Amino acid sequence: MAGPVTRRRFLAASAAGAGSALLGSALFPSDAWGAMPRVRRNVGGMNAYDPILTAYGRAIQAMQALPATNPLSWAYQAAIHGTLLGSPQVAWNTCQHGNYFFWSWHRMYLYWFERIIRKMCGDPCWTLPYWAWDSPTERQIPAPFRDSSSPLYTANRSATMNGGGSLPATDVSYASSFSQTNFTTASLIFQGTPHGAVHVDVGGWMGSVPTAAQDPIFYLHHANCDRLWDLWLAQGASWVDPLTDNTWKTTPFTFFNKSGAQVTMTGCDVLRAAQQLRYVYEGEPAQVDEYCLKFKPPGSLCKKCC
Repeated sequence: MAGPVTRRRFLAASAAGAGSALLGSALFPSDAWGAMPRVRRNVGGMNAYDPILTAYGRAIQAMQALPATNPLSWAYQAAIHGTLLGSPQVAWNTCQHGNYFFWSWHRMYLYWFERIIRKMCGDPCWTLPYWAWDSPTERQIPAPFRDSSSPLYTANRSATMNGGGSLPATDVSYASSFSQTNFTTASLIFQGTPHGAVHVDVGGWMGSVPTAAQDPIFYLHHANCDRLWDLWLAQGASWVDPLTDNTWKTTPFTFFNKSGAQVTMTGCDVLRAAQQLRYVYEGEPAQVDEYCLKFKPPGSLCKKCC
């Protein structure tokens, strides 16, 4: 993206680059069921030697050593979100911004990315940490990501932020989004502030859709966005996902599993992160259970069913 990056330009590029529905057969991993949910931890409580971060660094280096045409490579995974590379491959440039697929698509993207990291770092229990920039004590890029000797670092960021600068309080506020009970309205507001604002503030690769996912901090940023979707829902019975909208529920998007095979996923597959995807966020309240079924499953304690 040429010229100075602004929040408006970031979101405009996001909307323009959003992919349409992709074809493919659904493939939901069987090992997502029957186990206790893993916990995605807050990176704010980690130092550079935390096993989560050292494993992430190992995986990044292993993925960067693979050719860009390999679905398990760092370049390919980043290109799913967006890329300026030529010779487009399957699922490249399919990020969903500027529409109501934003939260669900990025949840799918992180889910499959997390599984690839587990394989590439050799830790089957690895979980993606989140960067809680909405906390007043976590508005700096986490220190391990600012260490120029670490694979978590990139010089392709704002020099101010890499130097320990802080995100402005106004740019990490989700109050306007969370005041909305309509899902689409809340999602669109959220995509501007705080989501887009943080992207622009971090700058460099993060400030442009086609390059954002090359920065290792991208995935922690979006893990927090995903966590905040859970918190938006947890506010009360009026805050619900668009379960009466068949397009939102059933549109398939394409990703790759840890073996490099194509998989597809829909909104109905990611409604309940703890139950369907087997993860929760450290410190979050009980997740809201929603179902695409038209009846309440026997014995279910769900708060919301369509």
